[in-house]
Amino acid sequence: MRKNKGKIKGFSLSEILLAIALFAIISLMVTFIVIDSTKLLENISTRNKTSEMIEEIYNALLILKSESWYNVARYTGEGEKHFEYDSDTNKYSIEDGENTKNDITYSFTVEDVMRDSERNIVESGGSIDPHTRLINITMSWYDRLGRLRTSNQKLYLNDWNTLSVAYTTKEDFLPGSHDQTIAIDLSGGEVRLQRRFYSDWCRPELSLNKDLSEYDIPGAATPRSVFAQLGHAYLGTRGEPQGEPFTKLNIEGVDPPVVSVEGVFSGYNVNDIFIVDHYAFLATTDNSKEVVILDISSHPYTEIGYFNAPGNDDALTVFVDGNVGYVGQGKYIRSFNLNQYTGSRPEIGSVNAVSLLFQLVGVVSKIKVLDGYLYAVLDWDWYELAIVDVRNPAKMKITSQTSVNNQQVYDMELSEDGTRAYFGTSHSSSEKEFFIMDTSQKSGKRPIIASIDTPNTTIKGISIVQEGNRKFAIIVGIGGQEYQIWNITNEKTPTKCGGMEINSGVYDIDTIRDSYTNAFSYIVTGDHDKEFKIIRGGPGGGGEDGYAYYDEGTYLSQPFDSTSNTAEYYILEIKTEIPPETSIEIQVRASNNSNMSGATWVGPDGTSSTHFSTSGIYDLPSGLKGRYFQYKVFFISNDIEESALLEEIIINYDK
Repeated sequence: MRKNKGKIKGFSLSEILLAIALFAIISLMVTFIVIDSTKLLENISTRNKTSEMIEEIYNALLILKSESWYNVARYTGEGEKHFEYDSDTNKYSIEDGENTKNDITYSFTVEDVMRDSERNIVESGGSIDPHTRLINITMSWYDRLGRLRTSNQKLYLNDWNTLSVAYTTKEDFLPGSHDQTIAIDLSGGEVRLQRRFYSDWCRPELSLNKDLSEYDIPGAATPRSVFAQLGHAYLGTRGEPQGEPFTKLNIEGVDPPVVSVEGVFSGYNVNDIFIVDHYAFLATTDNSKEVVILDISSHPYTEIGYFNAPGNDDALTVFVDGNVGYVGQGKYIRSFNLNQYTGSRPEIGSVNAVSLLFQLVGVVSKIKVLDGYLYAVLDWDWYELAIVDVRNPAKMKITSQTSVNNQQVYDMELSEDGTRAYFGTSHSSSEKEFFIMDTSQKSGKRPIIASIDTPNTTIKGISIVQEGNRKFAIIVGIGGQEYQIWNITNEKTPTKCGGMEINSGVYDIDTIRDSYTNAFSYIVTGDHDKEFKIIRGGPGGGGEDGYAYYDEGTYLSQPFDSTSNTAEYYILEIKTEIPPETSIEIQVRASNNSNMSGATWVGPDGTSSTHFSTSGIYDLPSGLKGRYFQYKVFFISNDIEESALLEEIIINYDK
């Protein structure tokens, strides 16, 4: 039997290579699929871990915030932080730097958040929102291939469950203690330095610009003389037949002064007044009582004594020195006994002060006594000034007589040491009217130190005031400029520094300074509706309107009651306006005592040596705890026209 052999076909080399290639491609694809699947699973696992960590961070922040917003806000802008968990206390704490957990390195930062005017969060151009913080979380890890992977997340956190107290309106700032500060409402409510009137002798018109210091004396008063005493003024008519001859005014306050009539006394025409304690000595036109003594301690006033000078001439001026009274009566200067004030007072002595040629017309118009010498000015005499030795009142002796011009003299002032006499005369078209005399020596003709022309003014009254190292002469009268102020600090060359017109005329002036150094001039005028006027004087220093801000002042807030002894205060938000040359200093304190006893004022570093001074949001020092919270604001200004403003202050706290 014949056998048939089959022919078997084999694989060619190309087929084998192709098969190998296909196998390699399929194997590679399977490998990639396995690797990608592994990477995907790893990424999912890592992202799950990061999500868990982010959730843990957020929950930890919420826990800390719920305890106190300050626990979070205090780390604003302080760089990278991480959490540590203490299993013993079961509490989280924020620590510096980054941390690694489950092969993932993480950190977070606490940053401010800005909002625009619509309260939308913006990257820039807005204002800081103290109630919100941005938490920037950064995480990083390495994959299986050693490549660095990162993830960044942003969270916003706010203090919606914390408390705050705000001071932003005038009503908020009114309670508390203001020392040269004031609560105002320029744009909702502010605190600033108070403005005050800086009185200026050289700018008298500022004191009368609102009729605050002009007074109508009730009745048909025509006062022509004034005597000033702390809290009072005494007005006389200088012999005028109309009106009350003697009026006592009570004067209280400063800005403005409050004037009231305490009482009047009638029965005599009064030329001059001198006050000793609660007794008034009146120089009158009565021929049997040229000097009347009143007890003015209570109203109605009581006549208790008098001096009947020889002759029929009127008494024009009166002065009391200790237990001796002096009166200018016609051409005589007379002394009388005042060992007591009641009844008829006996004469001690007299001297004729008028020169021989003027015996029929000359009179003594004003006298003053100091250290054993009497200084007299004369009307219608050859001499305008006389000095009399009265160390022995029974034997008075003229030691000096001086002539300066050919006019009449109505008033005179002395320096406190008696070395200068100041007087003025009636108007002259060819002679000076005001004179400063050297009376350091009491004999012979006294030299003129300076003389002043007061155009068209007949001088009726003079007052000399000292203001620091400056000295002023205030000259009043009728005609010309009726109220004039001359700086006589350099007495050889006086300079006029101010004045004002009072067209009804000024008939007398006296000046006084109270216990708070406020200075005033009291004048009586011919204005029947506003006879008595008060003009404040002083060193000046104000602006064009005379007002300026105090150079410093303090506002002390009323203690805020949180109602919790465990309250903690952690954020201070301040809004201020600080012009150049001004500043503001703020400190705070907390206490469990409502009177704040034992509490220390502190600034940003927790000590009393620092303070908050500009607008901003500040972390308060840690440990500022207590039921009551208080702040104080110290204002400083080196510009009379400017003051810093505290516009708003907000305190965040937890109970």
